[in-house]
Amino acid sequence: MTKSLNDEVDVQDGNEKECSQFALWRYRDYYKFWLKSIDSFSDTDSPVIIVGTHADKLSKEVSKN
Repeated sequence: MTKSLNDEVDVQDGNEKECSQFALWRYRDYYKFWLKSIDSFSDTDSPVIIVGTHADKLSKEVSKN
């Protein structure tokens, strides 16, 4: 992982997180949120596959495509 679980999430849009419950979240908070969401809508034995893309390492031009 290129980011620490304790790092603050990067803001991609200046207004995106402003005044929201996510404003102070760290990566671990997002991971927990999404995994709990998957758990609440799936069967108890459903596997979860986490894929790391390193999208944060792509240039802005490449990531737009």
